[in-house]
Formats: sequence, C-alpha cells, structure tokens
Amino acid sequence: MGGGQTVGKAVATGAVHVFALKRQEIHVAWTIDDGPTAHGTKLNSKMSDEVVRIRKSRGDKVGKSKNLVPATWYIQRDFSRSQRKRALLESLQAEGDEIAIHSFHKTKNHCEWFPGGGSGGNISIAYDRKQPWLGIADAMRDLTSFTHDLRKWGLHVRFVRMPGGFRSEVRNYLINRSVALSKLGPLVTELVTSISSENPGTLSYPTPPPGRVQRLAHKEELRIFYSQIQQTLKKLGLHLWEGSHRGQPELTASNSGMSWEAESHSNWSNVKRKFNQRLKAAQGNPGGLFSLVILTHEHNSYHPNVLRDIREMESAAHAAKMTIRYHTMSSLYSLVR
Repeated sequence: MGGGQTVGKAVATGAVHVFALKRQEIHVAWTIDDGPTAHGTKLNSKMSDEVVRIRKSRGDKVGKSKNLVPATWYIQRDFSRSQRKRALLESLQAEGDEIAIHSFHKTKNHCEWFPGGGSGGNISIAYDRKQPWLGIADAMRDLTSFTHDLRKWGLHVRFVRMPGGFRSEVRNYLINRSVALSKLGPLVTELVTSISSENPGTLSYPTPPPGRVQRLAHKEELRIFYSQIQQTLKKLGLHLWEGSHRGQPELTASNSGMSWEAESHSNWSNVKRKFNQRLKAAQGNPGGLFSLVILTHEHNSYHPNVLRDIREMESAAHAAKMTIRYHTMSSLYSLVR
C-alpha cells in the first residue's frame, strides 16, 4: 500500500544547509494469533534479538529499546480469564506490545462470528445457527462484554480479527447452507467482493413469527451479519483492519476480506514475496509510504519461518538502501490512515 512521505531533513554544516537523505522506510506490523503463552513471548524476544543482531553485524545504529519488533497479540477470551494471564497481558502492553481480540466466547475458542457458519479446521461453533437473528445478537453481546472487560483491566484494545478471516467465515457459512463444493470457490469470491466493497448500512435481521425458523437468501443474510458486526465495532471504537491505507475501506475485497496482508506459517510463507512487492513499489515511488501487516502464530513450529522471514526482509531492504520500521497495529494505523 502506498502514499506520500518526506524522506530527508535539512542539516546545518557551518553556514551551509545540506539536505541529508535518510533511508526510505518500509513499515511492518507483526501480529500474533492465539497467545500469549511462554512460546509466544519467546518468539517476540527472538524477533527483536534477530533484528538487533543483523543490524549490529552490518554496522547500523541500534536504539536502546529492548522491544525493537513490537507485536500485536490477537487473543481469545477463554484463554484470558486467569489473573496470571491478565498480568501477562498488562506486562506486554507496558513493554510496547498491543492487545487485540480474536475470539470472544467465554468458554470456547476460535469461535466463528457468523452464527450461520459451519465447522472448518480448528474453528468452533458457539452461536445459534438455526436462529441467526439470535446468534448474531449473542455474538456481538460477547464481543461487547469482552471489550469492556479488557478495558477495565487497563488494556487499550482497538483491533479485532475473525478466526480464519472474513473469507473463511463466508466459506464455512456456505458449507453449512449445503452449497456444492464445486460452486464454493467462485461464490465465496463473489460474496466477499460484493459485501466488503459496499456499505451495508444499519441492517437488522427480520424477526420471524413465533415458532418459525426464517432463512434469507445467502447474500442478504451475510449482509445483515456484516452490518451488525460493523455497527458493533463502531460503537466500541474497534477496527477490523487489514493494513489498507487512507481512502480505502478498512477491509478490502482485493485482499479477500482478511485482516492481514501476508502470513508466516509453520510450513510455508508468502512474506518475502509480499515484502518484495512493497520494495519494488517503493523504488518506483521515492518518498512514498509503504507498509505490510503480517500474521503468524506463537507455536514453536512457526518460529524458524518467522526468523527466516525477518532475515530475508532485513537483507532485501538493506540491499535496496531502505530500512524497516516495526509497528504495533495502532501505530501503523495512525501512520497510514
């Protein structure tokens, strides 16, 4: 994503002012799902240590901050109930990390937000699928109460992320509605594109007469779910944001309605490719503003790929005479939105 930015400052040398160029920056936010536990906090420390090691080895100046690569942690409510976990979240925020919301059911994790969804992978079903007007109300009630709880604990929550992303929610919803697998891919793309590209307004589910179950057309029902979610997010001051820049929707169809732009998985990664796209764009637009939101998970199996991605990004940026500035989601949002 790109915009405009000044890349230099005037430096006085005797009576002469020299315009000293600084390296252009690529702005990166690392986000970690499902933690934090000891595995995740170790990963976060390893990330900062790796950047410090790389930059010192090539003679770059390194600041005094211990948290050079801050993380935004997308947490689940059922994992965050103990006093010990609350203390960990508070300490992470105090060290410069950020806390965000991933799942908000009190006893189940990875719960789909859409009540009409179907199971997929490690996704749980917690909300009423047969009576969606009740399910969506319950889901948004849980999101609201969890947000209030976190803020009472002193946590500055601003961002949310659906388990699996918006596209996965739509796909699982269609599976539950018995859509044929052969039609699934094109229909998911069509619905994600149309729903995330429009302003659904303030829609509400029409309550059926007592004793009746009412199901609407796919797109109409999904638009109501999405509208209810957007209304709740607005009331709570929360953002379902993928990294898009000013002038674009916070969730765009071009990114399949996810809430990240690249992913470092345990056995694959598209971070290098996505980052190199930003580098190439930055080379064609000196002074532009370019950024990348990356998703990973805290489990040990993810650590090698994350550290490899950091090394490759740092190397590519240095070769292009650029540098990387690492952000929380809030600091990146303030910069690009």
